[in-house]
Amino acid sequence: MQIGDVQFVDAVVQALKPLSTDGVLKLLATNEPDSLAVDLAARGYKINSCQRWQDAWDIEISAPHTPDIADLRELEAPEPMQHVLTAASQLEGDQTCFARLPHVPHPLFPLLQERGLRWWVHEELDQSALLAVRANR
Repeated sequence: MQIGDVQFVDAVVQALKPLSTDGVLKLLATNEPDSLAVDLAARGYKINSCQRWQDAWDIEISAPHTPDIADLRELEAPEPMQHVLTAASQLEGDQTCFARLPHVPHPLFPLLQERGLRWWVHEELDQSALLAVRANR
């Protein structure tokens, strides 16, 4: 399937259905996602893409109510961890905060657990990480 195919768009829309109102879906595609971006933007989704290789695009689709993703990859340790802990301490209800980190933050996980927070992490191809932290209240 190509990104412009109706079948592909329908498959992506189906994959987005179980996504919470503030979640992110990651895809790897073989062509530029212009038509997909237009279609999903019309549905309220945000799309971010970058070309990884000649025939590979990394696509990130954010649900309509997803907060901005803090890019902390350029910060020196322990600043990314401190930033995440500060943002997480301000979460209420079932809110989520997202951060891009220079690597998977293993030392952060016990601190999040101590605070009763849930987290998910996606390791990117460049070894950086996309972290989601959700309040568990």
